[in-house]
Amino acid sequence: MTRFMKNAALCAVIAGILLPTSALAFRAQNTLKVNPEGQGQFEVIQRGGVSPGDIWCAAGDYAMRVLGVQGTQRVYLVEGKHIARTEERRRFGYSFSLTPPPEAQNFTSSPLTLSLRAIGDSLSAVTAQQYCYDRLGEPKRLWP
Repeated sequence: MTRFMKNAALCAVIAGILLPTSALAFRAQNTLKVNPEGQGQFEVIQRGGVSPGDIWCAAGDYAMRVLGVQGTQRVYLVEGKHIARTEERRRFGYSFSLTPPPEAQNFTSSPLTLSLRAIGDSLSAVTAQQYCYDRLGEPKRLWP
């Protein structure tokens, strides 16, 4: 192997170690960014003009396509709107988990309204992912 190839490989390894966690971001079907937070949590990054359905879409899509969970697995809101911890730029995020937070102990049914305020609210992963589609079954893309 030439010296150039060895140096290029070393630079690639170093860059991979030093890149921020947002470099590991997943783009949901609706183009929202989802970053792993560790400890089984992940953060959906909000962009202007998105609805709660768009946020839930990204959470469900991440759970199904990245984490590989079954459609019946619950996805829990563990932290409402906050300054994103996984982004360098000042953005807002919502944190989700596959395990219920302590606040969810008293919840016995799914929420009646789609909200991002009640910590512990949950949807099945496939139900959350269904918000990625419009009423005709076409994928919703928020941005190109």
